[in-house]
Amino acid sequence: MARQILKTDKQIEAIMPIKGKRREYATSTPLLRVRVQPTGSKSFVWYFRDAEGKNRLQTLGTTEELTLDEATAALVSAKKQVMGSAVGSGRPSTVRDLTAKFYAMRIEGHREHPLVAKQILDKDINAHIGDLKLRTLSIQDVQAPIEQAIKRGSMGQARRILALTKQMLGYAYRQGFIAEPLQLKIEAKDAGVVAAKSRNRVLSDEEITAVFTVVEHSDMTLVFKQVLKLLLLTGLRSGEIRRNEWKNVDFDKGTITIPVNLQKSRNKVSNASDFIVPLTPLAMRAMRELHKQTGHTPLIMSGKNGDKPADDKALAQAMRRIRRRMNAKAKEKNEPIIPDWSPHDLRRTMRTGLTRMGVDSAVAELCLGHSLGKIFATYDLADTLDKRREAMMLWDKHISHLITFHPALEVVNG
Repeated sequence: MARQILKTDKQIEAIMPIKGKRREYATSTPLLRVRVQPTGSKSFVWYFRDAEGKNRLQTLGTTEELTLDEATAALVSAKKQVMGSAVGSGRPSTVRDLTAKFYAMRIEGHREHPLVAKQILDKDINAHIGDLKLRTLSIQDVQAPIEQAIKRGSMGQARRILALTKQMLGYAYRQGFIAEPLQLKIEAKDAGVVAAKSRNRVLSDEEITAVFTVVEHSDMTLVFKQVLKLLLLTGLRSGEIRRNEWKNVDFDKGTITIPVNLQKSRNKVSNASDFIVPLTPLAMRAMRELHKQTGHTPLIMSGKNGDKPADDKALAQAMRRIRRRMNAKAKEKNEPIIPDWSPHDLRRTMRTGLTRMGVDSAVAELCLGHSLGKIFATYDLADTLDKRREAMMLWDKHISHLITFHPALEVVNG
């Protein structure tokens, strides 16, 4: 059973000693603890690391001398003294120093995509507050990069900056680099961050046709054209195609294998296995066209140099251009503007379409590679390849019907 967190002086006073044992209790102030000796004496203590990285203990005073609020103030003062003595010791003194240390100690080697965090640290946080001193850092300072992202209309980026900033400040406070737990004082609402709404966007048949029309007649690269089609036809996540390799595509069997390390939900399961996805006729056509463009590289969707996957932002930018053109055409015809849609919405659209066509919900979930919990043993991914291919053929025929009877899509049908 977890010990209680002491929040008031009365709770501290009520703690009874244990014969022959020294005990410690956490308080509502991070890093401030109450040490209770077998004799019954109680004191406020703080554990920290000195300039050489060694663990140290500092007694701030007894509970008879200090109240909890006074001990909290004493802790802040003690932390400032430790920080002051650490100047020139290699400990971070500016936000830029802190981001470098945080990246080295907590991001690099610990996250699957560390460069995503590094980009936020460099281009968002350091660009605005990198030169500020840690000892004078305020809540208004750390909110500045978040507010800048909101001003330029990027609420999603603001949420990412907020999350990473709180992680970094928590690390800084635990290491004794900052005197106050600023990470606990940042409120999303105060910074102007609006919580993300759960998406349930599903494209209608008319919107699917419009997407195919704009994609086919746009000036975007042939690679992006085929990838967007594959996202809709297979229900795969963009990373499962973008970061995949041609060795995992079997043109003879009409399948693409998604290795465990590319699977979002199953790569943390100990008994997870590769996910084999059936490729229907339209998907095979798109995959062959894609192979003509990038088949000379190991990667299905390679970047400019061919040695790394294409940037996910490039695909997102391509989709934004499509949305703008779709809405421009709608305005010309005095038709309703089509709401925004994302790559994941294409996946959700296929899943919803399968249900509408009468596909068993368990099979439809397996088409997306979702785990079914206890049902999973009954519907094994490998054993249901034929069932999944049958279900996805229904989707293929539905999409084929939409584009076959659309005159603007003759190039697709040819």
